[in-house]
Amino acid sequence: MLSFEKTFEPQYFQSFHCSVGNCLDSCCTGWDIAIDKETYVAYQNCQEPLLKPLFQENLVINDKSVANSTYVPYALVKTNQYICPFLTSRKLCIIQKTLDETALSMTCATYPRTFNVVNGVLERSLNLSCPEAARLALLNEDPMQFESYEFVVGVRNPEVPLLNTQSSAQNKPYQYFYAIRDFIVALLQDRTYPLWQRLIILSVFCGRLEQVIAENYETDIPCLLSYFNAKIREGEFRAAMSEAETNLEMQIQVVKVLLDHRLRVGFVSNRFLACINEFKQGLGIGEAAPDEDAVARYAEAYSKYYQPLLERHEYILENYIVNYVFKNLFPFGPQKNSFFEPQSIYDEYILLALHYSLIKSLLIGTAAYYQTDFGTEQAVNLIQIFAKTIEHNRPYLEQAVQFIHACNMNNTGGMNVLLKN
Repeated sequence: MLSFEKTFEPQYFQSFHCSVGNCLDSCCTGWDIAIDKETYVAYQNCQEPLLKPLFQENLVINDKSVANSTYVPYALVKTNQYICPFLTSRKLCIIQKTLDETALSMTCATYPRTFNVVNGVLERSLNLSCPEAARLALLNEDPMQFESYEFVVGVRNPEVPLLNTQSSAQNKPYQYFYAIRDFIVALLQDRTYPLWQRLIILSVFCGRLEQVIAENYETDIPCLLSYFNAKIREGEFRAAMSEAETNLEMQIQVVKVLLDHRLRVGFVSNRFLACINEFKQGLGIGEAAPDEDAVARYAEAYSKYYQPLLERHEYILENYIVNYVFKNLFPFGPQKNSFFEPQSIYDEYILLALHYSLIKSLLIGTAAYYQTDFGTEQAVNLIQIFAKTIEHNRPYLEQAVQFIHACNMNNTGGMNVLLKN
């Protein structure tokens, strides 16, 4: 158990409570269920008559954990069609019901909470793959706010992702982490720009930031931040973004390729399949590449059903993106090794843009399906299902980034294709 005396978290975090049997989804469905070594040993020694045979039948040591213990679970639950054998008919956990919450594995006890440690401060947020977390985080009309607290918090995970901005001369980019994140959050919450334009500006910034780091000019980062703040304040990006052409045919083709690929790799829930079917039916998309009629329906659904909702509720997507930035330590991510080597800044941006683009396009197709009945309930429901199916599937996301590179779209022009309607 690790203990922390300071925490930093979105305001919504304190309000989260599991809705238990009333949940629209189940934490346990669709994923590999990780069991840490301490919990595995406790389960093997359990003498409770109901649970003992279940533990013996349904737990298996993960062979990969022997070769690499970092972020690799010690054991896994043997699932049937990705359904946890410890779920009751009411989707309740029989382990927690029979014993108590302290008997849960590290993963089960903490989800949907997610943790990072920055300079010894525990940063807590929620994964929006949980329906209750999605509702809390997305439906607040005010810009997402963050709070600092000073009280002791225990975390069972000994390998919680770390970022240290203060040690080592090799740590140059990270010393500006707070300033960079503050700039990005302020940009994403600047509602004088539509959200897609904020993301285009972020594309330009991330490209410049990566260039500065590659050329070992990290000391220029404060000047870079001042430059972009001035340009944003003066509106100097507006003209170029407004004049940039849209390419809806390419946008919908890229989205369809990425969604079709996700349907072929790994488990896909019936709820996500239903969302995809609504998306395709709404736009009249079949197995073939989208034709002119599908593109026309896509444009019509955007202007007739999606845009009116967006004008009133764009904060939903804004909150999603800001939460993503915070929980993923964007744009650096956790430090990968002892040399504090930054990951590709622009690839991290592509990941962010892909999440937004896929959600936006799915929402447009869903709006075409529901038409005048399309509202915030459908939007939040879709984002939660998307987060559960896409966000946690890192191999798929890496393949998606590779696809963007292969299409030569790994630049602001390519991102404009994905983001602008």
